[in-house]
Amino acid sequence: MEPTLKWEFALSRERRFEALACLVAQPLYRYLLRRADPGQVDDVLAETMLVLWRRLDDVPGMAGDAKLAADDVLPWCYGVARGCLANARRADGRRLRLMERLRHAASPPPPTALSTDHEELHTALGSHLIW
Repeated sequence: MEPTLKWEFALSRERRFEALACLVAQPLYRYLLRRADPGQVDDVLAETMLVLWRRLDDVPGMAGDAKLAADDVLPWCYGVARGCLANARRADGRRLRLMERLRHAASPPPPTALSTDHEELHTALGSHLIW
């Protein structure tokens, strides 16, 4: 492919994506607001748009120079958003489970008989410390 054709193809792809983004961004945002935590919505929408960019040629209704219609592309885009939201929820679950494991691993061991033998010493030292 000649450099000029590559450039024209890239511009055409960019224009197609911009048209798609203008058409689906608000409906997808509202869709995600109803299904996700408010703090997650922007990240999931960004991930969804990234997937739409990568799979632009797979989006139904994006073929040729035909007029882009929301009824043709939105159902597919909702499916992509649903998948991205599911990925985000799974990632949150993994993150929470990891935090729980780390919390249990980092917790101090229960006091033993040796530590109670020195209570008087700790009390005496604590009373002389200046903070």
